[in-house]
Amino acid sequence: MAKFKTHFELGVGDLQLIEKGLRLRLSELARTVVDIENGDLRVRETDKSAKATQEITAIRALMGRLHHQKIWYEPDDYVPRG
Repeated sequence: MAKFKTHFELGVGDLQLIEKGLRLRLSELARTVVDIENGDLRVRETDKSAKATQEITAIRALMGRLHHQKIWYEPDDYVPRG
């Protein structure tokens, strides 16, 4: 039986492209959920918007996992923060 890969090698450019696509999808879904009339924001209460809200939640969770897997640069020397 075939096994799924559990380790992937992606470059910085690959991750940027994935994140850009996810952000684009989020903006499309937000237009499905939120109705803008005369500057007022209203949440649409439809089955389509409920499904879009679920997908938004899943995408945000995925983007959070990607963010937490990144290795951030931290200098060896003391750097004051804040």
